[in-house]
Parts: sequence; C-alpha cells; structure tokens
Amino acid sequence: MPDASRRVLNVQLKELEEHELVTRKIYPVIPPKVEYSLTEFEKKPDPYYRYFR
Repeated sequence: MPDASRRVLNVQLKELEEHELVTRKIYPVIPPKVEYSLTEFEKKPDPYYRYFR
C-alpha cells in the first residue's frame, strides 16, 4: 500500500475514533498490531440511513 494511502486511512480511522464510531485496540506485540471495531452506537440500525445513500 502506498504511503499516501496509509496516511489517508490513518487520518480517517483517527477521525472515526474521535467521533466514537470505532474503537481501537492495540496489542503489545512486534510487529505492532492494531484492530478497529464498530462501537455499539454504530452497530444500531439508523432509520434515516436509507435517505442518505
């Protein structure tokens, strides 16, 4: 993956985390491992979602 794409992905994931849409789990291993998952808020169906697609 090109460095620019990694940077964009990292910035977007950080923004999602700041808005509490995803959580980040960091594992203390080498090489570093990080997992992202949806928060409970984001897992709930949104009745307005279909209007914004």
